[in-house]
Amino acid sequence: SYPPEDVARMKALMVEAYGIALKAGEPFAGRAKRYLSAFETFIAEAEAIWDGYKDRPALVHAEKKAYYRPSTDTINIPELSEFDSSEEYYSTLFHEASHSTGAKKRLDRLTDDWFGSENYGREELVAEIASQILCQSVGITKTLENSAAYCASWAKAIRATKAQAFVNACASASKASDYILGVKQEDCVKK
Repeated sequence: SYPPEDVARMKALMVEAYGIALKAGEPFAGRAKRYLSAFETFIAEAEAIWDGYKDRPALVHAEKKAYYRPSTDTINIPELSEFDSSEEYYSTLFHEASHSTGAKKRLDRLTDDWFGSENYGREELVAEIASQILCQSVGITKTLENSAAYCASWAKAIRATKAQAFVNACASASKASDYILGVKQEDCVKK
């Protein structure tokens, strides 16, 4: 089942979010069916990204917090029903998946002590920017404003350590999203 906010938004977003024109005389059930089809398409595309992520880490729903654990190569995120919307669920999944691309067997971006280290802010930027690249590729735009604020806070935090950090994070985010998508994967792997 869909999170409550998704169901409540169904009527209001039919035209606005997915450009579904209302046809004169069409019963609401027909409009809702067309909207649901578009909505399920974005979910199917988001799932296809996850399913297509070769050598992806294990995904578990053991706790009500989201994180990537390099030592076990595991992503934990809450169940879909714990999120306000499907968009937020997939944005979070893509964020944690982006962290996982930093594992030694993937792009080798994470250090053993990356959590809480000086590079943590940079890694948060990488994961969030990559997450939004993936979200945009399936039409998830609802999370963009929060994501921009999150990136701005980390950019400000790391500015004192390295002026070039944001540009470097963007480049790494591009590699991370390409890796997840399987785009030019051989060019993304550290040599």
